Formats: sequence, C-alpha cells, structure tokens
Amino acid sequence: MRGMAGHSTTATRTPAPISGAWRPTRAWVMGRMKAPKTEAGVRVVELLALAIAVLKAQRARTALAGEFIFHDPRTGARWGSDQSLRDGDWQRVLRRAGGRYRDRYQMRHSFAGQALSAGENIMWVAKQMGHRDWTITAKKYARWIPSIVPDAGSKVATLWTPESDDSSEVA
Repeated sequence: MRGMAGHSTTATRTPAPISGAWRPTRAWVMGRMKAPKTEAGVRVVELLALAIAVLKAQRARTALAGEFIFHDPRTGARWGSDQSLRDGDWQRVLRRAGGRYRDRYQMRHSFAGQALSAGENIMWVAKQMGHRDWTITAKKYARWIPSIVPDAGSKVATLWTPESDDSSEVA
C-alpha cells in the first residue's frame, strides 16, 4: 500500500479521489508497476474510517507530486521498493512502540485474524483479503473463528428443544 495508486487515475496522472473503497489494479513492486497476482486480487477493498482519514491527510501532503499517495520523504519521489522503509523507519517505529518486527504480509494476517476474532463476517474478510472464495480464508484463519462464537451450537440446539414438558413426545 506504500506506493498505492488509485484505480481512477487519468492518463495525465491526476490523483484519484479518496473514498470509502479502493480498487487495487496495480502496485509498484520491485521497481516495476505490476497487476495483482490473481483475478480475485482485483477487487474493491472497503476502507475503514481511520484509513480514509490517514490517506486524505497524506494526500494533502503529496497531491502535487503525482498519483502516488506515499513518497520517500528524502527524495519526494515515489518509493522504488519497500526495502528502505523495512530496514529503517518501520523498525524504528516498532522499537519505540515496544513491538517486534512484522512485515507487510504478517500485518495482513494480523488484520484477518483480528477481524474474525472481532466477529466480522468471514465472507467480508475473504473479499477484503482478495481470496477467491471464503474457504481459503476459513482454512487459513479457522483457529480465530471459534473465539468469536462462545455459544456456538446453542441456536441449533434450541430448534430441537421440546416445546412441552413431555419429553417422550416425538415430533
């Protein structure tokens, strides 16, 4: 997301407006512009309110520099790779916060696990992650799902609870 480019940029590289959704159609990877790896990767990602606020604040700082929202503060140009960020700024931020190193891919897993633990719908999480279908998400993050439903099984048990006191009656 560091070199994130909007999907609605024009040929003149006018910055795309920031809204509640982002459609990743390309990313700057290892010094080259690339499309998402899979068809499912081209999706609409719903941006949370905090993400929208951060992106708008960052866009206000970099709007005149082109379509990319995040730029190398030392050069003012788009990032060529994430190597310098990982090796410097990101590690400093984590040290100050008392956290251990996590790369972007681990943060992706953290997002999915926390979303599922918080009770988000697995279909929504799968769509956000760009998974082809929800079963991929379920296989990868199944350990987080039971913690969100402490009363699992109680709803179906209610269906088979006899209505009368006579438990010898069979429906």
